[in-house]
Amino acid sequence: MSFLARAAAAAHPGEAEQALDRLVEFSLVERVEDRFPPVVRLHPLVHRLASRDLPAAEQVNLLRHLGEQAAHEDEDALAERYFAQLARVALSRDEADVALYALANISAPIARTVALQETDIQDLPAEWYESAAGIALLGEIAAGAREDGDLSGAREVQERLLRSSERVLGPEHPDTLSAMVRLAITEFDSRNLAEARALQERVVQARLRVLGPEHPDTFRAMFDLAATLSQQQDFKGARMVLEDAIPRMRQALGAEHPETLGALSRLANVLFKGGSLFQARDIQERVLSARQLVIGDKHPETLGTMADLALTKRGLGDLEGALDLQRQVLAGQQERHPPYHWNTIAALHELAATNFQAGRLAEARELQTDALTGMQITLGPEHPWTTTAAWHLMRTLVAMGQRGAAGQVFRDSLQWLMDRDPDSLPKEQREIQADLRARMEERTDHSIELA
Repeated sequence: MSFLARAAAAAHPGEAEQALDRLVEFSLVERVEDRFPPVVRLHPLVHRLASRDLPAAEQVNLLRHLGEQAAHEDEDALAERYFAQLARVALSRDEADVALYALANISAPIARTVALQETDIQDLPAEWYESAAGIALLGEIAAGAREDGDLSGAREVQERLLRSSERVLGPEHPDTLSAMVRLAITEFDSRNLAEARALQERVVQARLRVLGPEHPDTFRAMFDLAATLSQQQDFKGARMVLEDAIPRMRQALGAEHPETLGALSRLANVLFKGGSLFQARDIQERVLSARQLVIGDKHPETLGTMADLALTKRGLGDLEGALDLQRQVLAGQQERHPPYHWNTIAALHELAATNFQAGRLAEARELQTDALTGMQITLGPEHPWTTTAAWHLMRTLVAMGQRGAAGQVFRDSLQWLMDRDPDSLPKEQREIQADLRARMEERTDHSIELA
């Protein structure tokens, strides 16, 4: 009874009278004596509802009446409470649908919560899918399923939402295209890359027709498509999409606009994955120079570009150039973050790998030890990346001839892996398990000391 609380809390007689008038208007109370402080009596039906002795049919009728009156008076918070309660006590499917429909018109997130608690969205009547409120509710339920990690459930609702949006709003309505984008994201996250690609290609074509080739949403659609093509190992296709977008971005936004530089970074990443390392390096150097000039050396995007360029230089065999950049990245991350922040751990890990490749084993060992400690703290002892860090440290110790220390790392961080079924492990851990078993069988001077 928010109005009743307001009346009781009002310090000024005029405020109390105004609140009381609203209570009377909603038939929640009736005046007994016309004075201040007022003497009022709860309406008998409200009293019976509050004390839960009102017959179910009367509860439904009263809640519907109160909800409709509150909605008419734009008292949304109160209307939400009445309609949510109506959905819970409804005697029939139709009555629950009426309440959910009213809720969706007021607040789709509230309706989603009630629907997930009280009803099965798959049983909603057909007319729901022909209304804006129903479409909003479907979108909220899909979002809730994604938040809960239920990608299959989210996809099912999103497919129904897309069909409804196409029928009700039209195939190229902004909300329909947004529904298509969200379904594509769910397909991508579910590793259904062909389905994601087909949806994204439709979005790109629609954006080009409706918004034009230089609209930000068109560029975003093209970037999403390029990411999916890259995941499919179609680096040529991803490159073509990005090279189509970037000149128009440069013309529309400017060569040093953050979005333009971000697109160039995406292109460099595709070139790197596709094996065109020299071209990737040239683009990354241009992006790095621009970001250093515009946003400074220690900005996260600058550090990210620096880290990418270091990996490209390492791939080209320029280990000294890679090391110089990675030391700058580590220093920048340590300055920005606490010791075991993931960005700092990742910088340690990559700098260690380059030192190992350069034959600087002592430096690699020290960095790998710090990285392993950070991963154990932040990710846990059995996370695949923690396992990989321990394996790298063990290999470095073996290469240094420190077989006893390597055996200690094995016992502390890797031995648990040997008791697991390979089929139950991620790919990285299966490969590490196979390497460890091979070392145990060899028992050569280069094997680890397990005892």
